[in-house]
Amino acid sequence: MVGHLGRHPYRPAHMHYLVTAPGYQKLVTHTFVGGDAYLGSDAVFGVKETLVAPYERLEGHNTLWRSPFDFVLLKDA
Repeated sequence: MVGHLGRHPYRPAHMHYLVTAPGYQKLVTHTFVGGDAYLGSDAVFGVKETLVAPYERLEGHNTLWRSPFDFVLLKDA
């Protein structure tokens, strides 16, 4: 079906997050790798400009990737 619509089945590169803190609502989200070739044609239409983040590969560290992104949590009601 996707092919008949002239679309592809691919998703842009992304990372999923579950962010929690005492006294705040849990946040489940994802960010997309800036510059990915599929940002403008995500198969599930999940890309929002506010979720696109830079990703930087680190050499010689225990952590392989870094992505500066500010998550904002809502206080519990």
